[in-house]
Amino acid sequence: MMLVEPSGARTKWNAGKTAPVEINDYQQFAEMISGAASGTTQAPGDPVRIAQLMFDVATADEPVPGHLPLGEFATNGMKQELSTSLAEVEQYHELSLKADAPA
Repeated sequence: MMLVEPSGARTKWNAGKTAPVEINDYQQFAEMISGAASGTTQAPGDPVRIAQLMFDVATADEPVPGHLPLGEFATNGMKQELSTSLAEVEQYHELSLKADAPA
């Protein structure tokens, strides 16, 4: 199984055309969706290239990766997140090993 995580793609996604939000508690969410819809056509990703890359990876002889970030934003974001997680594991490595009972 491969989880593809593209930065975004220039599409004609129509999320902005939704029912009007009449509950104040959901107004911020509605504005976020509207902003995402207007920004989608400006995304750097090319949907045809994304689809081709997905196909190429899925049909290659190598094993399929568990996660496949596509695009600069997704790739750099994933690297930063993983680096932060690794730093935390390293920071508490000795402490974490103390959780095991002595052999």
